[in-house]
Amino acid sequence: MKNSTRLLLFVLFFAVLSHSSKAQFNNALSYNNGFANYTTMPNGILSGISSNFTIELWVNWAGGSDFQRILDFGNGTDSYMYLTPSENSPNHYVQFGFKLAGLPELKLTGGTVPLNTWTHIAVTIDYSSPSTPVGNLFVGGVLVNSGPMYDGGSSTPYRPSDLGATTQDWLGRSQFSGSPFFDPFFNGIIDELRISNTLRYTTSFTPVLTPFTVDGSTVALYHFDEGTGQFTFDAVNGAISGFLGSSSADNSQDPSWVLSTLPVKLIAFAGHEIDRAIRLTWRASTTESGQFIIERSSDGQHFQYLSTVPFSKTPGTFDYSFDDRSYTGSKNYYRIKILEVNNGSKFSSIILIGKNLVYSAYPTAARDQIFVTVPKPTNISIYNSGGVLMKRIQLTVSQNIYLTGLTNGMYYLRFEQSKQTVPFAKL
Repeated sequence: MKNSTRLLLFVLFFAVLSHSSKAQFNNALSYNNGFANYTTMPNGILSGISSNFTIELWVNWAGGSDFQRILDFGNGTDSYMYLTPSENSPNHYVQFGFKLAGLPELKLTGGTVPLNTWTHIAVTIDYSSPSTPVGNLFVGGVLVNSGPMYDGGSSTPYRPSDLGATTQDWLGRSQFSGSPFFDPFFNGIIDELRISNTLRYTTSFTPVLTPFTVDGSTVALYHFDEGTGQFTFDAVNGAISGFLGSSSADNSQDPSWVLSTLPVKLIAFAGHEIDRAIRLTWRASTTESGQFIIERSSDGQHFQYLSTVPFSKTPGTFDYSFDDRSYTGSKNYYRIKILEVNNGSKFSSIILIGKNLVYSAYPTAARDQIFVTVPKPTNISIYNSGGVLMKRIQLTVSQNIYLTGLTNGMYYLRFEQSKQTVPFAKL
């Protein structure tokens, strides 16, 4: 489709759909490679990014042959950026590729993608050294490979903006889908695509089981929660930003709207002493059956089973709790192992609870304020889930810290004196 035609379709449909299409929570797009399904994303989707960069999304891969594209943004077979879950099967290595016109393709390969399981995949490019940037590939929160994002022969750094006003930006389809290569289309489900002009991750991390949020570093965010229709919307500005298949009309190349099988979203996890026990509380959104496994550790590394709490029998968001009455008064670490019927196991963040802790913050899930305990004057820093500093506060005594100005989501409070970090959720 020519660019002018595509733009005209966006304009014609925007007024109608912006009023009549209401987003539905927990939807995703399902791709069947037997029908050559793909989604057309906006032209020049990466054109504004010339420095630190993160692209991330959740995929549930159903398997198949090599070189399926999760995403491929470019201008043809000489200029592109892509992610594939199946380089060199049967190992199912993830591969990130980045090529500029007339220059070699740079690759990061590693990790594995389990079948029929939700997996978080992220790529960052660090331009701290502008002429010799470094790329990092994360699979399931694990840093699986790092490598140069510059051509040594020509001393050319690779930047997303160097791709220019790309005209072939797809989810589920390759630049090499036609003759003579015939790369296969993606086979599985894609949800929550976020593009950022910052380094969201610098070391291995635990992916947060909540929808991505918009902040000052978000360039584009697609929840794919529309549930019906031909269009998907960018949460940054609410505009129509892509359409299913090759055009705005229904056709066989359209992926399908499905209820997302990201069934568990752990919204908050906290704990405190109560009546000679430790009471653990958490809030979670579920859409299927499963179990929460409570685990405890004395060193934060070796965990033992404590108890099982089943998911609610009906879909929705619910509060859960468990009292550890075998608590002896010493310091203990807790985590929740999430077992889902149709997905692999996942873990919550780890929380530390016990007497005589020098620094503490409670509760670790709050709407307005948290109480911070300090033994002496110190500075605290609050970071968002992407590692961006949001606040820095000097404390002389223990006191309430107000969460004004923070959007809902996960944050990390770091005590600069002790280097201790406490995760908390702004509700």
